[in-house]
Amino acid sequence: MFAIEDRENRLLIKFLGGAPDGRIFFGKGNEIWIAEHDGGSPHRLLTASNFPQKLQFSPDGTHLRFTSVDPATNASSLWETKLDGTELRETLPGWNKPPSECCAGWTPDGKYSAFLSMHNGISDVWTLREEGSFGRSVSRTPIQLTTGPLQMYDVLPARDGKHLFAIGTQLKAELVKFDTKTSQLVPVLGGISAGDVEFTRDGLWVAYVQYPEGTLWRSRADGSDRLQLTRSPMQAALVHWSPDGKQIAFAATAPGKPWRIFIVSVDGGAAQSINPTVESETDPSWSADGNMLVFGHNALQGGEPNYIAVFDLKSKQITRVAGSEGLFASRWSPDGKFIVALSGDNNSLMLYDVRAKTWKKLMQAKEHFGYLTWSHDGKSLFYDTNTTNQPGFFKMRISDGKVERLVDLKPYRLYPGPFGGAAWTGLAVGDAPMFMRDISTSEIYAFDVDFP
Repeated sequence: MFAIEDRENRLLIKFLGGAPDGRIFFGKGNEIWIAEHDGGSPHRLLTASNFPQKLQFSPDGTHLRFTSVDPATNASSLWETKLDGTELRETLPGWNKPPSECCAGWTPDGKYSAFLSMHNGISDVWTLREEGSFGRSVSRTPIQLTTGPLQMYDVLPARDGKHLFAIGTQLKAELVKFDTKTSQLVPVLGGISAGDVEFTRDGLWVAYVQYPEGTLWRSRADGSDRLQLTRSPMQAALVHWSPDGKQIAFAATAPGKPWRIFIVSVDGGAAQSINPTVESETDPSWSADGNMLVFGHNALQGGEPNYIAVFDLKSKQITRVAGSEGLFASRWSPDGKFIVALSGDNNSLMLYDVRAKTWKKLMQAKEHFGYLTWSHDGKSLFYDTNTTNQPGFFKMRISDGKVERLVDLKPYRLYPGPFGGAAWTGLAVGDAPMFMRDISTSEIYAFDVDFP
């Protein structure tokens, strides 16, 4: 699948697949479009409830099935329709609540399909009997073919109808920092499988997310006195200590739920959401006095654009930051003077002067920015370019905009994060670059299947 950005209409156009007769199917937002084999005569085929992906055609070439992804809740479900766009319906309504299915494909005779489904955080291969001709009598009792502990990614029925192929992955990361003097990677906390790491300002305590579980932990900087603060199915990310070291703010999601901002005591207990409404929020960051949090309100399909907001912990009021429409990934400087954020196209670094209440562009880049992290003295900003062809870790001095490339990340395989796969980066004590090295193992598996 390839994707291009339609900047005029602010839509992502994705090539979804080619029909047996040579026609091209592609997605624009939550729509599926169709064109001739040469790209001519494009027209809209249907409008889905969410974003379509992973389109597959039935063996007889009369129907298609696709994965529909809800960006607000991270839920994904299987849908099917005729090639003329009629009789659109969900394949397994109500089977898995919330739905978490993907990547369906038919056996050559069309009698069975195989797909991926996630339960309790594990993605496994399932099969479904397609009784009779398409659309008449579809079995509602899928059969599970794998039972972990590997995460299964992509499944493909073989042409002989007797085998299934799938990619199985054992997920694991290694937390490391980069020693700029020796250009060597040094394990942090013993190289645990963790990320989204932040140390307290005195460097005595650390909070982190353990992967692949996605649970939030805190411990002393030497790894002792560990305490688990969240549990599955909640998945945590973007962890930040309050200035006094007594609370931790983080973003979290759960199956079928949007990302939201929570605060939890370092002594444990229930995490509290800052906003009772069902909205999508990320990137919490503390004010210097610890009385406020700046965070990003994320655009949902058909809703208002991204913007930056401030939550007052005393009054419980949320206020939108003026001029922040279209921005995301906010970070409050340790001295409280500035807030940085990224533009909607992820190519501009913006700086907000808290006292003057004005925004200015710090930097325009040709490539996308990754995670942003302030230096501990608030004089510099660190960022990565992990999603580009030249991934690196950089330091920008705020006073004059001078940029220094600290680490060439191209030689390293980094562990994918929860936000579109972009790898997390941050800072260890002493502002040493820190990231997760991906030491996962993946293999292609072949399953012998005796379909009745």
